Amino acid sequence: MAINSSLRTKLIFGFLSVIVPLAAFLYYSNYYAMEVVRKQVAQSNLNLLSLHTRAMDKSLSDINSYLYKLATTDTYVKTLAIFPEQSEDYIFSRIMLMNKFDADHGLYNLVDSFFAYNADNDDLISYYESYDTNRGRERNALIRSLVNTSESGDRWRWVSTGTESGLIRIVRSSGMYVGAWIPESRFMEPVKNLNFGESGKFLLVSDEGRVLTSISANDFPDPLLNPGNEKNGQYGTINDKSAASYIYMVHPYTQSSIWMLLLIPERDLLLNLPFFQRAIYSIPFIVLLLIFIFVMILQRVLIKPISSLLKGMRMIGQGNLRIRLPVPAQWEIAYLIKTFNHMASEIEGLTIGMYEEKLRVQKAEFKHLQSQIKPHFYLNTLNIIYSLAVLKDHATVQKLAIHLADYFRFTIRTDRQIVTLKEECTHIANYLEIQRLRFPDQLFYQVLLPKQLEDVEIPPLTIQPFVENTLIHGFQGEEAVLHISIEVRMDADTAEGKIFIAVFDDGEGFEEQKLRRLQTGEYFDRQGESVGIWNVYHRLRMHFGEEVAIRFANRQPQGAAVTLEVPNVCNNHQEKGMS
Repeated sequence: MAINSSLRTKLIFGFLSVIVPLAAFLYYSNYYAMEVVRKQVAQSNLNLLSLHTRAMDKSLSDINSYLYKLATTDTYVKTLAIFPEQSEDYIFSRIMLMNKFDADHGLYNLVDSFFAYNADNDDLISYYESYDTNRGRERNALIRSLVNTSESGDRWRWVSTGTESGLIRIVRSSGMYVGAWIPESRFMEPVKNLNFGESGKFLLVSDEGRVLTSISANDFPDPLLNPGNEKNGQYGTINDKSAASYIYMVHPYTQSSIWMLLLIPERDLLLNLPFFQRAIYSIPFIVLLLIFIFVMILQRVLIKPISSLLKGMRMIGQGNLRIRLPVPAQWEIAYLIKTFNHMASEIEGLTIGMYEEKLRVQKAEFKHLQSQIKPHFYLNTLNIIYSLAVLKDHATVQKLAIHLADYFRFTIRTDRQIVTLKEECTHIANYLEIQRLRFPDQLFYQVLLPKQLEDVEIPPLTIQPFVENTLIHGFQGEEAVLHISIEVRMDADTAEGKIFIAVFDDGEGFEEQKLRRLQTGEYFDRQGESVGIWNVYHRLRMHFGEEVAIRFANRQPQGAAVTLEVPNVCNNHQEKGMS
């Protein structure tokens, strides 16, 4: 076979003719341009971040110095630590400290609130520039929590109150605590006017790289990055969850364990490169041209022959055994087509009579299995009639005759292969009424069939063998009482909506050895006392296929349970009015 006619060779050649030129061009242009832009932009913005963080560190340092001076030298703070809470000196110092906070606030425009806290009296003196009741309550609770748990620290800390986040600094001196609160909105205000494109973001991150600000960063992994404890800033690239690339610049604050992070999408950077813009515009047209050529080659050497093969297989599935396909030039596809044509010829040569014979045999076996149940019940019924005749209970015999007539009317109708659950349960009720007439004070039963499941189809005489076994093996003694329950339900949790038919009793239950045999499937054996179970199982399999199951279990504290699982099949054209 010629190498140039190989499908593999043509696919590889077509794929490489598209990918290699495009990949080489994109790799070179992207790598070179992005490296240049990344370094220049990163260095420029890193310098900007450095200036910003230094200015903020200077402001934080000034506020820190003010707090230390206030805690160590201010007369009013010392007075609050010495005098009792209800004394005139304490009240006067408290008022004067509030006035001092108000007067000094203008010097430190980052601070939204100053506060002083007397731990002995649990007295919090706070000044808020913009007071909000809920936020003020949350801040006060936070301040008390930090002071009481000794978590004030020796640096500015980033904390959250539930409705807002910000920086807090607490200084302790002689039983008094003084501090300041800087909200996130005011701390981030100097960078709000900087424009880094629609997708550019300023974020505050911790040493572990977790986002601290309220600005959404859900598109990025958590932690966002690991800046570590470097003293100097750094930059690099990071991808969000959609694999979009960002260039990041990060610089630390010396007064707190936080970092200022700037994220700029690399796609925004490319808009400033005229050469790269022209390349972006031309690449789609080149790619479309190359893809068109590749698709034409692929259509001719692969897609068209495979489509023809799929069409032929579909027609075979529809019963058209005369279909034959033209043989293409590619040897791989040609081999498949020749094999398909040979298969079609072999299938066409088979006789349909074999399948018809199989159906006839299966139908005859189904009727034979169904008829096996009838003699089994006839014998039990004759025993009941005999017992009632011996007892000369003529009234009960009359009732029995009515139920027996209904029962035989059903058995005559079960020449059909299917009945509804309503018909089957009515038949079971007639059967149990016959049995209850024999044991009037010992047998009780109930049949629970939801109305929406009355039209579900099953083979006739499916439930009766299990009810018979319950009567035969369920009684624990001559004076024992037996309760039987037949319950039908649908499993709504499964897409198939399977039907569960359960037969419960409170009798002796299964013997352990017999229960194990039933649970392991030994009832498939035709021989022995489980012929009725075998009969029901195989009739269900012949009607529904593999989607049936029979489960056996003992109940607590006593009794047995048999559950049949069948598909939910309803016949909307059920014959009506039959008698």
